[in-house]
Amino acid sequence: MKHWKMLLTSLVLVVGACTFTPHELAVKPAVEPTASDVGQGTRVFFRFVDERDDVTIGHRGVATVGAKISSSDLPGIIEAQLRQSLMKKQFQLTDSEPAGVAQVTYRLRSFKFDIESGFFSGGRNASAALAVDARRGDRSYTTVYRYNSEERILFVPAGSEIDTQMNAALNQILAKADADESLIHLLAGR
Repeated sequence: MKHWKMLLTSLVLVVGACTFTPHELAVKPAVEPTASDVGQGTRVFFRFVDERDDVTIGHRGVATVGAKISSSDLPGIIEAQLRQSLMKKQFQLTDSEPAGVAQVTYRLRSFKFDIESGFFSGGRNASAALAVDARRGDRSYTTVYRYNSEERILFVPAGSEIDTQMNAALNQILAKADADESLIHLLAGR
């Protein structure tokens, strides 16, 4: 009986230690943008805005208890991936609105991780939302790329598990943005 108590106490301490250890998300996009010549010679004013209500991605415990999960390089990585996606389609990106024949604004609206409690298990949830607004002449296009996932868990996830789940969210919204033919055709004037 004494050994079980020691084992249980050790397990609680190990699991609890993860809850109070801050985690810097290892952001690794795995989406390879599709190449084409659809945008050849088209100048596009490009803008990226981080509109998240909080730059903290989440917490390692239930209901904002525990250490913060953060990623200082997330906005820069997303912006670079979106730029690369358009350049692979041979659009010429400009930072001057008058220099572009079309405009596109990507807005990172949400990128969140949370843990919910249950009776015998809990859940670890990931969500992401990336909005896009585009215009060419009198035509416009607006949409939101969304991702949501929920995984049932028994223990507080390790940092690598959080990284895997949040990178899946990132890759899904980037893939949707890259494959959005309505957006690409509007920017190209087709």
